[in-house]
Amino acid sequence: MELSQNKMAKLLGMPLRTYQRLEQENVDIKSSVINKYAKIGVNINWLLTGDGPMFHGEVKQGGGIEIQNLNPRTEKVLKMFEMLDEEGKDDVLKYIEKIKQLKKMQKKIKELEEKIAKVG
Repeated sequence: MELSQNKMAKLLGMPLRTYQRLEQENVDIKSSVINKYAKIGVNINWLLTGDGPMFHGEVKQGGGIEIQNLNPRTEKVLKMFEMLDEEGKDDVLKYIEKIKQLKKMQKKIKELEEKIAKVG
């Protein structure tokens, strides 16, 4: 399911420009913003790593989201994340962002190795 930037900004209760900045690759997302995404049913794993489905359920006509069948691991992670204070949440998000960047670098290295193998 795809939502326009404008609709996502409205669902999250933030200005369109703020949402557009969050979509950029090198923007650190604060834990308070992560909580807004989680409240409308955005898959936090997808948000932070790009893996998995964007939503845990279907978006309703009224703009809310119906959460269905959370993966037990995802549910456990979300519950643990919610127990942290803001500083702890920010630390977790920074760590996840580092992992995300590392995965991107590993992917680029693999692509380069494949190109080199084709040439050589």
